[in-house]
Amino acid sequence: MNPEQTKKILKCMASQRHAVIATNCHDRAPESATVGFAEKPNLELVFGTWTSTRKYQNLEHDNRVSFVIGFESGVLIQYEGTAHQIEHTEADVELYLNKKPSARKHMNDADQVWFRVKPTWIRYSDFGQEPHEIFEVDQFNDKGTLS
Repeated sequence: MNPEQTKKILKCMASQRHAVIATNCHDRAPESATVGFAEKPNLELVFGTWTSTRKYQNLEHDNRVSFVIGFESGVLIQYEGTAHQIEHTEADVELYLNKKPSARKHMNDADQVWFRVKPTWIRYSDFGQEPHEIFEVDQFNDKGTLS
């Protein structure tokens, strides 16, 4: 992936505060929910949830996720990856809280948990221009970062 593609993906992600996440239930049925998220320069995502949610229960047995980001801007990101729970004290949580300050009030909730998502596949689609610009990225190393 070239730096210009990374820049376009990050610009779209930075312009959005919410995404739809899809997880897999134990019976392999899909489940979707809206989540707040933050993006990292290496295209990883960070989000929080509570242990009482279906998405958390799903992630306990299958950490594969997909996201859809950017519904009304003309630019759409489809994103697949693997989610890994992180500690409240990690810098990535602060990154999320800087993007979504209203979530800070939940930092001391006993069942609040945080996840970092490493990408495995990303599709960028800009339908706001002619011709449409569409490209896919799947060149990530085994650590989920850009190759």
